[in-house]
Amino acid sequence: MDTTKTRRANIGPVVATARLTHPTDGNVTLRIGKPRRDRGAWVCWFELAARKQSEFGCAFGEDAVQAMFLVHQAIRNAVEGGGYTTFGGWPAEVSFPRFVVGFDLDMLRTNEKLLEKEMTRYVRKMAARHRRREAAKRSGSPSGSR
Repeated sequence: MDTTKTRRANIGPVVATARLTHPTDGNVTLRIGKPRRDRGAWVCWFELAARKQSEFGCAFGEDAVQAMFLVHQAIRNAVEGGGYTTFGGWPAEVSFPRFVVGFDLDMLRTNEKLLEKEMTRYVRKMAARHRRREAAKRSGSPSGSR
């Protein structure tokens, strides 16, 4: 990702926006520009616009769709650990998750299966926790929050 806080970037026509909050900058507007050709590749710019300054970044792809897809990872990198939240109060990283990657198709599929297995295990754990809490409410005993 090419990110700079000092120069103005022309992100082009805006195709999507989102509102975020930041602990020191307050309300921040995320703008994603329309992908465009740039020296034989496609580039998609974004802007995180706060009251005092803006941060710009971009992603390159072989075509417009890939550039648009990859800009989400560039946004993730820009907001990660920075205290940004959505207006729903969630960390901004939740809205811009990491992509599952692999160096080849076999590795990609292996990583996808591992992630699916972990997600299934987590959902089952949370469902069991919810059932225990609901049962405790019905019985009047303290909830089990293991």
